Amino acid sequence: MKIISWNARGLNSQAKHIILKIKFQKEKPDIIIIQETKCGNTSMANISKRLGKYIDYMEVESQGREGGLVTMWDSRMIQVLSAEATRTFIAVEAQATGNSESYLCTNVYGPQKLEDKISFLSSLLSLKSRHPSSKCIMGGDFNMITTLLEKKGGIRKLKKDAELFTDFIDTAC
Repeated sequence: MKIISWNARGLNSQAKHIILKIKFQKEKPDIIIIQETKCGNTSMANISKRLGKYIDYMEVESQGREGGLVTMWDSRMIQVLSAEATRTFIAVEAQATGNSESYLCTNVYGPQKLEDKISFLSSLLSLKSRHPSSKCIMGGDFNMITTLLEKKGGIRKLKKDAELFTDFIDTAC
């Protein structure tokens, strides 16, 4: 199963549509997860049509000009067994065609506030526990880091959430 993750920082421009289509045609992913779409349902419907008639998707619309998630899959290659979404994640339990194993593919866009991050990570652990027989794949933008080596720009210090995120990784994996 081939998965691509992209923090698009907006999919409302023609240039981003072209980049996505080229990436889709070149890489031929089974699933693509996109964060920060910054667009709504009408835009995503048009984008998915441009990628091909076998492209299905699930989205969480942005709130104004912030956030937005979409998980897209090639319905010829992927069978979706179940799906759920919140403001901060889309989880799709899927099977690749011809494969009996199921995968819980979770597209995340983590919140900014510490108290929201605690709830967010807890909800991801709960999600994983509800799908014990599925292999877990999580990707996206958690808006957290574990070390300063992961930090680019901004203030160069670890926040309180670094330990929380490290504990989550140790528990979830």
